[in-house]
Amino acid sequence: MKKLQTKSEPIPLLTPPQTDFERRVAEASGFVQLPSGQWVRPEPDLQAPVEVIRKWPYPRRCRACRDRFRSRRRVAYCGSCRAILDNALRKLESILRNALNTTQENQREAWAKVEVELTCRQCGWTENAGRAVPTDLRLMIEYLPGWVERAHVHFFRHVYWNRFKYNRRFAPRISPDDMRSTYGPSPLDQVQIIGLEIEHVAAVEFKPLGTVEIPLLRRATSLEDAEDNRKPDTAASTE
Repeated sequence: MKKLQTKSEPIPLLTPPQTDFERRVAEASGFVQLPSGQWVRPEPDLQAPVEVIRKWPYPRRCRACRDRFRSRRRVAYCGSCRAILDNALRKLESILRNALNTTQENQREAWAKVEVELTCRQCGWTENAGRAVPTDLRLMIEYLPGWVERAHVHFFRHVYWNRFKYNRRFAPRISPDDMRSTYGPSPLDQVQIIGLEIEHVAAVEFKPLGTVEIPLLRRATSLEDAEDNRKPDTAASTE
């Protein structure tokens, strides 16, 4: 199986603008019009800024997880994998160093603990399997960094099997029915047009509000007139 290579292409706009307002909306959304008349949104430029390139001049790809990163030196592992390797190395090295000046039985037990840590949890593969293991713990400590690195890379071949060259040993075994139910139909059997659409809201014309006479005010005015008409009668009765 060949390694898949993806090519970044601009995303087309499935609803080209028809008016000036729709054109402004499309341009504000990042779309541009090609000389052919098609509207597309180009992919963002992922090139690192000049300041980043000067600070970390070497573009690298991690040997274990295959992530891309930049560094100041030519290193083989990213910061995350390097931290995992350093922690594992300190742990296993401390086990062997604590058993240096002990009996043969304690040294065999220490090596058994290290061998368990070097065994793959996915397939049971053990680093340095089938090879002669030195009986001197000091030689084991010298070989330990290389063993830890190879065990880490082997395990990540299981975790990120699709980032490496295809290998039946590391790729998961999925039946055709499970593959169809999990991933859907094969993309080779169907053609799907990928693009974006812009939904334009219909323009609404607003009219100014007119004046409305409230009945409550008219009723209050009539009551005031009634009170004014009663006042002369009240004055006449008092006289």
